[in-house]
Amino acid sequence: MFVFYFLITQMPLDQDPTWGKFVGAATLIKYLGLFCVFYAISHVAVRRSQPRYLTTMQARLFLVFLFLSFTSYWFRGPEFSLRSSPFISLLSMAFLFFVVLSIVDTVSRLRWTLLAAVASMGWASLIVGREWMRDPMWRPGSIAGDANYFALDACFILPLAFLWVWRSRERWEWIFALGCLVATIASTTLGASRGGFIAIGVAFLWLVWHSHRRLLNFIVIIILVTPAILLLPSSPVRRLIHPTDSDRTGVEYRRIAWKAGLRMVERHPLMGIGLGEFKPQMDDYADPGVNFSSIAHNTYLEVAAETGLPNLLVFVAMLTFTYRSLGRVRRRASESGPPLVYLAATGMQAGFAGYLVGAFFLSSEYMKLFWLWMFLSMVLPSFLPVRVGEQQKKFEMAMTSIDSIPARIGL
Repeated sequence: MFVFYFLITQMPLDQDPTWGKFVGAATLIKYLGLFCVFYAISHVAVRRSQPRYLTTMQARLFLVFLFLSFTSYWFRGPEFSLRSSPFISLLSMAFLFFVVLSIVDTVSRLRWTLLAAVASMGWASLIVGREWMRDPMWRPGSIAGDANYFALDACFILPLAFLWVWRSRERWEWIFALGCLVATIASTTLGASRGGFIAIGVAFLWLVWHSHRRLLNFIVIIILVTPAILLLPSSPVRRLIHPTDSDRTGVEYRRIAWKAGLRMVERHPLMGIGLGEFKPQMDDYADPGVNFSSIAHNTYLEVAAETGLPNLLVFVAMLTFTYRSLGRVRRRASESGPPLVYLAATGMQAGFAGYLVGAFFLSSEYMKLFWLWMFLSMVLPSFLPVRVGEQQKKFEMAMTSIDSIPARIGL
């Protein structure tokens, strides 16, 4: 399990020069992932009960999403490459689906998985802070792809870290979570991502609204965030209020990409232009005179443009069922579930609320923490106690099956 936890700590570090280094046909981080796959296979072989991979609706929709995406890739996508391919990226997520649902099978393992996720942003924040100290004029975050991706990763982790600080009974966990929380807030502020700031704001507003002490939690969050916004030399608030020429140019580039993406959807509504083909084909759909290509900077639009409107509906349904599933787990865990499950469901649902908004400003369908949260949402219901009515129903089904045995053997 240690290797799995270490893998999680590296998830935000998408451009890490060490673990992103190719050795043969794959990067070191992918070899680490394959080791986790083999461990999961061995763990499943010795488990007393087999994992139920397709219990939740979001799990079934995930497989449909994979099928439609792979179909789009093989029929219309770019030439296959082991080193750089959206197919390999999605295949990695399929392996992560198997690993998470296979080995996160106890509350203790869930706890360490969540702590590893919090640690991942704490560690990444230290690296981002070091980047800023080397060049204060640059928006740090390249270790995570760029400052925008770093902020969206933080959107998943910050609500969970905040709840851990608020509810932890272990002193070392409280200190650890608080350190990661403060470091992530500071580094996200230095990155000054406007879309990420909006997403994080939505996540925290959701958290405050669903808390029992709304005013107190709101004040605490303001106390945590305000010093970073006021004291650090760059912040997303300043970019929103006083945008520079480069900020306005970035907004215009997004508008150009969105218009090109809408044309792709209009001309290829069913299967799209091919998985991974948005940036290579953007010139063919952009306005005349546009001399640059980019990603869509919008997850929903990129999924629709590359793989078709039916797959966008599947993707949105998967997000919807994930959000609703986390809500059901949160409500049941508040009544009769383990406190950690309630904390996890609440923090993760807040992160998803922010992500649903942040995905409008960033192409984020390959983000590892996004998929980790998605797969953990499939695991959480298994930690809830079975209700009396459900136990009675299972007993009646078992008795019905037993009563039918004589008829099946001719007695």
